[in-house]
Amino acid sequence: VFYTSIGIVHKSRGDLEEAMKWFQQSLDIVQQLQQNGASHSLVLANIFNEIGSTNRAKGNLDDALQWFHRSLAIFKEQSPKSLSVAALSNNIEKVHLAKGELDKAMHWMELALAIQEQEAPASLALAKMYNNVGEVYQSKGDLDQAMMWFERAAVIEKRQDSGMRNGIGLVD
Repeated sequence: VFYTSIGIVHKSRGDLEEAMKWFQQSLDIVQQLQQNGASHSLVLANIFNEIGSTNRAKGNLDDALQWFHRSLAIFKEQSPKSLSVAALSNNIEKVHLAKGELDKAMHWMELALAIQEQEAPASLALAKMYNNVGEVYQSKGDLDQAMMWFERAAVIEKRQDSGMRNGIGLVD
């Protein structure tokens, strides 16, 4: 787990090759623990997600999809309607969008939205997803639909911003 954290820092710094080395070390350890009978499936799913994310950043989109799908399978097994499933569906959507596969991107975004709207309505994560839907429509050339989704995202963001400002006044 600590190796994964080190990998995340390297990824944040843009050192993707070093990040992958740490993720691989973390993966090797968790797989060894599982062979010894310990269950670390959610840890494994998180490592798969980080490897997918790093592959996406490196432009290895097909590899990213494979890792995201492996992670998604574990999270779905644990809790099919969890926010983790929504986040992974969103990650898969981003890869399809980068590949220019707009219909596939929209499919995954719809899956993510259905969970996010049910589990965390009016969250900033939902606003980001609305923004992503807008980007898909913008890529398709449907600017009216894009604008509608961007505006929905802006409404949530504005509510969150005003709530944060009001809350800041309570901190001494």
